[in-house]
Amino acid sequence: MSKQIVLGCSYHWWRGDILPKLAPLAGFASQIVTDTSILAPLHNLTEASIQSRFNEGAHCYVAFLDDTPVGYGWVGTKVGHIRQGGLVWSLGKLDRVLWDFETLPAFRGRGVYPHLLQAILRAESVSAERFWIGHQGQNTASKRGIVKAGFSLNNITLLTSGGQIVQESQGDPVRALADPMLPAAKAHNENMPEVVRQQLVNQFSHLFQQGE
Repeated sequence: MSKQIVLGCSYHWWRGDILPKLAPLAGFASQIVTDTSILAPLHNLTEASIQSRFNEGAHCYVAFLDDTPVGYGWVGTKVGHIRQGGLVWSLGKLDRVLWDFETLPAFRGRGVYPHLLQAILRAESVSAERFWIGHQGQNTASKRGIVKAGFSLNNITLLTSGGQIVQESQGDPVRALADPMLPAAKAHNENMPEVVRQQLVNQFSHLFQQGE
């Protein structure tokens, strides 16, 4: 019998949804930063890599504690992607995808991530209605921050030991089916070369073994 693991989870928050109250975080602030000379070392990337993100319609919010940059996160306005999987999809005018969030190691455990997420939702919901975010299946730290900020689960991506990828909708079916990633993910999964499927199974073989 084929076994399965959670490969990834996606979540949504729509304009008008509740933003749970978070414990105060002294000195927290956030703002959009466009200076590649600031963002490149913060990300440990080249300025050209940062500029390429701007070119595809994304912008970056930086979190600060007492004026010290402690983390960041990106908001896509035109496309979403899971680069390591080669999956790219288009966004509607009212959709935003949140991706590549990081809190610097020295500042983790203080609640920077959910505070930054909520700050972005408040700022971006002036012009957008639907927000989407995800994490790899085993990233429990990201899951905690996402749920704490007020997002709701809308899709689980499962990988079977036989190499099949299955999408399971969760929660509100209308919202789950509105996820702009789903059509692209379906086509991507159906057309995935067999060698890539096997590489994916091999990559997560230790997780299948844990379930034995």
